[in-house]
Amino acid sequence: MKTLRIVAVVALLAALAVALAGCGGATSVSMRSGKVYYHQNKDYAKAADMFRKAIAEDPKSWEAHFYLALSLANLEQYVEAGQEFDTAYDLAPPEKKALVSDNQQMYFSNHFKPGLTAKDTGNMQEAAQEFEKAVAVDPKEVSGYINLAFVYGKLGQKERALGITQKAVQVDSTSVYAWSNLGAAYRDVQQYDLAAQAFEKAVALAPADKKVTFGALASLGDINFDKKDFTKALEYYSQAAEMKTEAGVERDAEAKLQYQVGASYYQLEKFGEASVAFKKCADLTAGLDETLYNDAMYNLGVCYIKIQNYDGAIATFQTLLAKQDTADLHEMLGRAYGEKGLKEEAIEEFKKAEALRPK
Repeated sequence: MKTLRIVAVVALLAALAVALAGCGGATSVSMRSGKVYYHQNKDYAKAADMFRKAIAEDPKSWEAHFYLALSLANLEQYVEAGQEFDTAYDLAPPEKKALVSDNQQMYFSNHFKPGLTAKDTGNMQEAAQEFEKAVAVDPKEVSGYINLAFVYGKLGQKERALGITQKAVQVDSTSVYAWSNLGAAYRDVQQYDLAAQAFEKAVALAPADKKVTFGALASLGDINFDKKDFTKALEYYSQAAEMKTEAGVERDAEAKLQYQVGASYYQLEKFGEASVAFKKCADLTAGLDETLYNDAMYNLGVCYIKIQNYDGAIATFQTLLAKQDTADLHEMLGRAYGEKGLKEEAIEEFKKAEALRPK
């Protein structure tokens, strides 16, 4: 894989001018005619025809392949352009390889950058179109595939996203991001064993990258949670939690991790440990993520009942009821009152719950 380089237009044009002045290579009538069509007439279709003839005359002419690639790129025939750029790069002498790769990267960036902008602004359809062009013109640049797969995942095209992440790993088997994304893609199509293998590969490739390792470990926890192996899930969640500070994990990611820790302990009927995790999640999400906060608080209240901390349960459900008046919350508060022996309060809450239920 050639390293991604963003080349300044002025520098690129200067390099190209130098190359044109004395690059050598094919000097046939077809080659000279192609250059006239390309530079003077800007007739890229006729230029491409001439450069094809030049290649037929001299298949090993790196310059003919290079100019054909440029012509095709200007015609937006990116798949063939990418192939011609790669051929030109392979055939070019060492001092000309940078010229070929710089131009290929320029066309890649012309679509990769707009793709990033579209992705960041939520326009996934446009992002997909731009990234498709980017990977076509430079099929060896792994960042294009990684972003294209992400976009298709957001568009709900999970199988397509999986295929593209598989391609990303083929293009660069050392990319931790490619392996991590492959794990996510496998998980999305419920191929959990393959997902686990991909995430484990990501962890192995990036032991020094704490943030990537954190995400991979948390994902391995999620996979085992989905498989209902809650003990194994907790092992991975615990490893992720140990490195959250070093990884510089954002607050929302830490909160989601704590919620999953609580859910795992709950499934294992370890309600005391679950209550601690749900409390951490609630504290982290207060005022930031109302949905996750409410879910964590509700589960916290249930755990308090399980461990006979009825005062804690009552306070928790009262806090939630101050924000939302639902039948479920009144019923759980009634249950907490009842367990504590406060029958009148319990009956009153059960009445409120009944009144709020659909008739």
